[in-house]
Amino acid sequence: MAFGNWLRLARLHWVFPSYVMLGPYGP
Repeated sequence: MAFGNWLRLARLHWVFPSYVMLGPYGP
């Protein structure tokens, strides 16, 4: 369960800044 939370946090840290920097064309 803790691992799942870590993956979610890591994904947010990757997707959010990418979306902000690249806009809708981000990953």
